[in-house]
Amino acid sequence: MVGTKSFTVKLLLITIVSVAFVSCDIKRTKEIKAEIETLKTQSINIPYTQVEKYIGRTISPIEATDTMSEYKLIVYKDARECASCALKNMYYWDMFLDSLKPYDDICKVAFVFSPERDHIKDLKKVVMHSKFQYPIYIDTCNLFKRLNPHIPDNPLLHTFLIDGRDSVILVGNVLDNPRINELFFEVLKKYKNR
Repeated sequence: MVGTKSFTVKLLLITIVSVAFVSCDIKRTKEIKAEIETLKTQSINIPYTQVEKYIGRTISPIEATDTMSEYKLIVYKDARECASCALKNMYYWDMFLDSLKPYDDICKVAFVFSPERDHIKDLKKVVMHSKFQYPIYIDTCNLFKRLNPHIPDNPLLHTFLIDGRDSVILVGNVLDNPRINELFFEVLKKYKNR
């Protein structure tokens, strides 16, 4: 009888903990949905004239092709994220960016880094020594976030696709989420085949 009672208590505790996790999960899912809806309420403003653009080891001028395209994939790293760590892992993007080449005429990728003031110099060194051959925009004044206060703090929502009107149409990391990756390419194929 004592063994059955202790088993029942354990089962009850497991059930309570499970329900608590599911409740938290449901609450968090609702919060994320609300953050995505907020992100979609306003257009995204990229301050091209006030950021530094790096390609590989060189500072490059901002070109019309940077600002004008049917779609832009924005990958944003703010001061709360380790920008140097993210830069060291940029090679993860290489295969994805290679697969994007057939859509280069309609989709550009903007990696926007907004580091803390005292990390700017170190970030620039890491960029200059990286072999990453795609544009990286360093926002030294945190202007990107100030112009876009509707961007959630949640780093899971810092990768998004915007259309030619700078409206967010897809949110999520194309590297980490196969469904987001699939939807991303569906959008591009649909536009290309119209």
